[in-house]
Amino acid sequence: NGVRARDLRKACGFEAVFGPVRAEDLPRYLDHGIDEAMREVTFSLRERAAVIPVELVLGWKPLLGAFAVAALLSLMGHGFSLAAIWSRWMVAAGGTLLGLFCGSVLFPLLLPRLPRVFSLGGAGLGLAGALTLPLFFPLAAWQTLAGAGLWTVALSSWLSLNFTGSTPYTSPSGVEKEMRRAIPVLAACTLLAAILFVAGNFSGGSA
Repeated sequence: NGVRARDLRKACGFEAVFGPVRAEDLPRYLDHGIDEAMREVTFSLRERAAVIPVELVLGWKPLLGAFAVAALLSLMGHGFSLAAIWSRWMVAAGGTLLGLFCGSVLFPLLLPRLPRVFSLGGAGLGLAGALTLPLFFPLAAWQTLAGAGLWTVALSSWLSLNFTGSTPYTSPSGVEKEMRRAIPVLAACTLLAAILFVAGNFSGGSA
């Protein structure tokens, strides 16, 4: 919590009394004092689900940016056809929404059963989501699907990293170490995804 009782007593002359972790325990704490259950930090399914809306709300602006970039990439290709551009954009948008769902919804719900390396857990969920893209877009070129799928994996992995500050079992040093390792890989995957997607635009496939 960032407060040291000894330093507080020395600086202010009064003793610090630490209350419960959860605000809902305050009435019971004031009436009966603290117990071990009040000191325990948990991250139950209900508590993990509670952070999902926060992540979705915070992510809507970057999501619009991703859709805009997808639209620009979809413009690249043979000739000019609104139908073809729309089809390409739909594949990219589908990959983006899958990445958002896997990284911001499935990841916190399944967190205890995933690897402690958050980026790997998110990437695994993203890969599972990416494998469903051909079911939704069976006519799309394989390069387009590969690009959108790789983007799904990278986005899911990145969004999963956001939960490193929400769990009771991560440390600042561990988070920094994972971020340093994961970000260059995710950046490279995103670049490769864009290249594959644009290559698919010139292959003649459609969604």
